[in-house]
Amino acid sequence: MARTAKITNANVGPRQNVGGNVGNTPVRAQDFNDLAGDYVSLSDANAQSIASAVTVSGAAALSSTLAVTGDSTLTGAVTATAGVQSAAVAIVATADGTGTGTIPAGTSVASIVCGAAARIVILPAPVIGNIIHLIETATTGYELRTSAPASIGINGGTASNGESAVPGATTYTRCVCVSATNWICNTFDADGDEAKLEQAAA
Repeated sequence: MARTAKITNANVGPRQNVGGNVGNTPVRAQDFNDLAGDYVSLSDANAQSIASAVTVSGAAALSSTLAVTGDSTLTGAVTATAGVQSAAVAIVATADGTGTGTIPAGTSVASIVCGAAARIVILPAPVIGNIIHLIETATTGYELRTSAPASIGINGGTASNGESAVPGATTYTRCVCVSATNWICNTFDADGDEAKLEQAAA
């Protein structure tokens, strides 16, 4: 999407800028055409690509799909009349939980792959109110740690390298961050029976 530059003292020569007033600068037909082209680009039905930051201070109506590849910060209320669906993030448990074993910040649903017993998955840094759904794709089970096990607990348990064993029979684990120092986690088996995940311990 093109964008016409504003006329300023910095980009207009003295001969065109009579009396030093930008408002006295003559406008060429091409300048008008560029401006008209920008308007059409913004209002037509074709896909648009915006490479810089965009600030919208009023209402915005989108009649098609909006794809955002970077982070988005919304400071006002958001209403989704058709619902919001979070895609699952693939997490592969590792020997120490680093790399593919660490759940990225902002994840809502994590699809857990664990190829061997005692592999570790690490929760992201705590943000109060965050809820993360962990769904294991097999029946191996894995160890769950917080981002700082000595000071951030799972169900109140903390320890150096503290972790909670998620059993292989567990299909789904729900983790809710309730404070800057604790996650509450519950597990569910295949037919929906709920249980408390064991406290993290060394």
